[in-house]
This record gives sequence, structure tokens and C-alpha cells, in this order.
Amino acid sequence: MRITENEKNIICKVVNARDANANIYPFGSRADDSKKGGSLIDVLNRACKRDIVNSTDEIREIRNLRNEIAHNYVTEDLKPFLTDIKNQIPILLEITNKIKKYTEKYL
Repeated sequence: MRITENEKNIICKVVNARDANANIYPFGSRADDSKKGGSLIDVLNRACKRDIVNSTDEIREIRNLRNEIAHNYVTEDLKPFLTDIKNQIPILLEITNKIKKYTEKYL
């Protein structure tokens, strides 16, 4: 389990101080060692091992670009920003095709 019993108790105490009727439901690898999941880096490392993504850095770059889009961080000239987006399209299409190929084994 990724969180200890003590950590779980602390989380419950803090949440219950905010809302005495709140329920907490740990899930996935946070609650059960036999479950996979975890942080983004854990998921990306597994995707790299399965040859779905070329590198974790590549996905981090795409994620950072996504954050810029979602949170409107771009305030200057949009042309370089839009060029960055356009340059990521082939990578995303390649990942999509690799995911399709990978999942076909299990369907």
C-alpha cells in the first residue's frame, strides 16, 4: 500500500474536521498493493516498457502544452504556440495507433 495506516488516519482526521459526514474511499494502488496505478510517472514508465510512448519526456512536454491550453498561460504571440501544438499531432497519432495495436491483443 502506498499510504500507511497513519497517513490514512491523518487524511481522515483532516477531511472530517472539514466535513464530519464526509466518507473517504481510497482506491487503486493507494489502497491495495496488488492494484496497478500510481503517479503519472509510474503510468508513463509502464507505457514506455510496452512501447506505447517513446519517452516520458515526450509526454511531459505534451502535458505541459495541454496545461498551457487549459489554463490560458499563453499571453504573447500565438503563432509559436500554435506551431508547438501542430508539431505534437504526429506524436499523438502515433501513440493512438500504438494503443490500438496494444489493446487488440486483449480484445
